[in-house]
Amino acid sequence: MWATNVGNEIGQVLISVITTGEGHALIPMAEGLMARYSSAGVPAPEALYVDRDCCGSTPVRKLFHLWKDVPIRLDIWHFMRRIAGGVTSENHMLYAGFMNQLSRCLFEWDNDDLLALKEAKLHELQARDIFPHDTNILGHISKRELALHCRRRTRGADETATLIKKLLDCYKGAVDTMGVPLLKADAMATIWEKQQHHVSCIQDPPGVQLYIQTGSMRKGNRLLPTYRFFYFLFFFPYFSGTLANEVLFQAYIVEGLARWNQNWASAAQGVSREEPVSYSQSLREATNQLSEAVIGKKILPSFRSPRIYTGML
Repeated sequence: MWATNVGNEIGQVLISVITTGEGHALIPMAEGLMARYSSAGVPAPEALYVDRDCCGSTPVRKLFHLWKDVPIRLDIWHFMRRIAGGVTSENHMLYAGFMNQLSRCLFEWDNDDLLALKEAKLHELQARDIFPHDTNILGHISKRELALHCRRRTRGADETATLIKKLLDCYKGAVDTMGVPLLKADAMATIWEKQQHHVSCIQDPPGVQLYIQTGSMRKGNRLLPTYRFFYFLFFFPYFSGTLANEVLFQAYIVEGLARWNQNWASAAQGVSREEPVSYSQSLREATNQLSEAVIGKKILPSFRSPRIYTGML
């Protein structure tokens, strides 16, 4: 009935526990995870991201009692979904614009990354005999380029709360062509009254980096880094039907987790799309061994042989 997943900084799932209800039997999981950190002699995580129980003396804080100083943050996607609970319908013609503006209330682009991209884009356009005004250069930069070369960061609790309040006031009474309002006024007022207390919970902890550099790309006269942002979400798109016994159900999950983790590892390493893709570890290892023997190099350079099983569940 419930899945609890623990992921790492590149989006891979390290632990997946299936229980009959939320929060049941998770103490062994938490104790084992903390013991693993301790035995490895590494510091505690820089932050824990959760979908609930983010502030105060929460069950999460009690569960990971050895990590007293680790900040607990609310995943921003879940925060946005809570705010979206106050709209009349996700099919409303104003819904997409509202959610886009809400995202802008939460995030801002890193100024250094944005300046570097604007300079590179300007030189790229000038090489094509296009000379835009400095104030219009952003109009020539696509959303994909922004997401690829610029990191985002949270704006701070006070500024975020102020911007969201202005956004809600702006859309208050907004209707579509049929006269249907976007916001359920009373419901949104109640939601915001509760969620404004969690604005501080979605702010990035100082020094915690939610991006990983996957490579670099030349644009104009500059070599720009490429980044990937990791969302803390996990679903189970691996089941072939609606019914399965416990053995097959577990097999589907393990198989799905293995493929999920391989995909995220490839994304983090910036693996070339030209590299052949296979989810069979034994096939990939045998392929590399044969290719080294025959042509003197690995066909799958990103592949790393599995480590020895530790016996941990």
